[in-house]
Amino acid sequence: MSHQENAKFIQAALQAGIAQTEKEQQAAMSTSINGLIKAGFTKEQVLAIAQFQSAGMQYNQALIGHLSVAMLDHLSESSAK
Repeated sequence: MSHQENAKFIQAALQAGIAQTEKEQQAAMSTSINGLIKAGFTKEQVLAIAQFQSAGMQYNQALIGHLSVAMLDHLSESSAK
């Protein structure tokens, strides 16, 4: 595989992985919110917990994005040499 093909493969794999992870996170968050409500947490408490979880997910997505860009940049620079 050429560097260009490797870069395309990695980009596609990362995009597919991110999409799958987002689906899984949404399902898990919905389940946890419903569990908190059933456990008797107030709406304000549930909202605070959901916001905290959302911030963690945003951090993870940003980290994955930065790593993806760095890897693709590295592959592009390597193939240009």
